[in-house]
Amino acid sequence: MPSSGKRDAKSTDRLLHRQSVQIPYFCTYPIIPEQVKKNPNKTEQWPKVPAPAKLVSIQRFLSDSLKLTVSLLKMTIQSKKASRLVNPTPFDEVVVLGNGPSAKDFLEQKQDFMKDKAILAVNFFALHERFTQVKPSLYVLADPAFFMREEDAGILDVIKESVDWDFLLMIPAYAKKHAIWRKKQALLSKNPCIGIAYYNMTKVDGPEWFVQRATLKGWGLPAPHNVLVPSIANCLRIGFRNIYVAGADHSWIKQLWVNENNEVLLDDKHCYDNGSKETVRKSAPLYRILLSFSMVLQSYGRIDRVARKLGTGIYNITPGSYIDVFARLKI
Repeated sequence: MPSSGKRDAKSTDRLLHRQSVQIPYFCTYPIIPEQVKKNPNKTEQWPKVPAPAKLVSIQRFLSDSLKLTVSLLKMTIQSKKASRLVNPTPFDEVVVLGNGPSAKDFLEQKQDFMKDKAILAVNFFALHERFTQVKPSLYVLADPAFFMREEDAGILDVIKESVDWDFLLMIPAYAKKHAIWRKKQALLSKNPCIGIAYYNMTKVDGPEWFVQRATLKGWGLPAPHNVLVPSIANCLRIGFRNIYVAGADHSWIKQLWVNENNEVLLDDKHCYDNGSKETVRKSAPLYRILLSFSMVLQSYGRIDRVARKLGTGIYNITPGSYIDVFARLKI
């Protein structure tokens, strides 16, 4: 029989039921049909619920509170007193030199740009042929391998023998508990040009104000899964006016692949490899590796917000870099 256009109470109830059970799982309240909205007697049946924006705000507050609590506990257990970082140069601008493939061209073609700026190098750059020409005044190590394995700790011997200029070596505070580092520290102290400072690698998370304060105080860092995170954060603590990031390709996605045995491999490339590449077998599944990559990029975003609060400029001068949070600058 054709519909008369009217709907009795039972029909309306059935409609309400269908509307309420077919909504997505993430909705916390039923969708009220237009027919019922127009009927004041029916709308009174529906309880008042918080607006979605308010629910999201409450959820964010609870999440940030939990992250803050966890971070405070980790800082209490893991963090040590951070060193006061002092600029060993008269310059108020710094080039943070990553070891990505593009750093090779930068070192060959942009020497004039590096004049009148402090240079910060990382990891194995001391093995590069241009180490003693560039003369970086700041150097950051972050990987535990430098303090736990003799073969990687050998980079400290190279630094000790090569450096004859003012040089500040920044080391994670956790290195103090490793015998290899204590032995190397004794050797480094024999070079009067080398100063040593400690920073904390404790991962902190939570409200933005807390992450910013922890970063500037040296209590911890937002997800320090890449050496450039503590490098840029330490430059902020030193007080540089402008920070230029070079050699930060971060194009790992193009170099990741999975073989027929479901092993995740990375064709690792650096500026000191002379065009060669090292295929590294990763011990984690692909989703965890990609998650780690995303956390690094998120950390850069948080550091950039710290810099903006201080009035410091962070400029990405790496051609083709995958870092999309720092302002781009073509030089």
